[in-house]
Amino acid sequence: GYLTLIIMLIILVLAIVQSYRGVRMAWLVLFSLFVMVVAMIFRVVFADQSPFINRYGLIIAFAFEAFIFAIAVSSRIKDLKLDKIRAQTDANTDLLCNILNRRGWEKKAQELLLYQEHNNGVLSLLYIDINDFKLINDNHGHDCGDQVLRIVAEIVKNQIRTKD
Repeated sequence: GYLTLIIMLIILVLAIVQSYRGVRMAWLVLFSLFVMVVAMIFRVVFADQSPFINRYGLIIAFAFEAFIFAIAVSSRIKDLKLDKIRAQTDANTDLLCNILNRRGWEKKAQELLLYQEHNNGVLSLLYIDINDFKLINDNHGHDCGDQVLRIVAEIVKNQIRTKD
């Protein structure tokens, strides 16, 4: 019992360090480990004080710890899903204009084609060309050209429906 208590105290110290370093959800793990250590102290050190705590304290602490770990794991899974969605959005979006890049456009176009084919719908395509755009970059610099692209993209986004 004492060896287990020492190991648990070492793990508790490691959890304190992780919590101090700002690791997400480490405080929950720290709290559940603290409950486990307290239960183990009552079981090992104060064994003669309460037969109920001696018999059921560790079982209750394990159940509590399992519940807390389930909360921490579900929170981590949620964060991973959000990170995945964010990464997919970043991979499909042009950062300069905040519109679909080629990869994103092809993916969205394929989805729309399949949807319209399934529902016997009609699609139309609008192609916009900024005449002599190279002259803007050559005469006014790439920063100005980037600003023109942002403005044109914003105008187009404001004129179409969100589902377009």
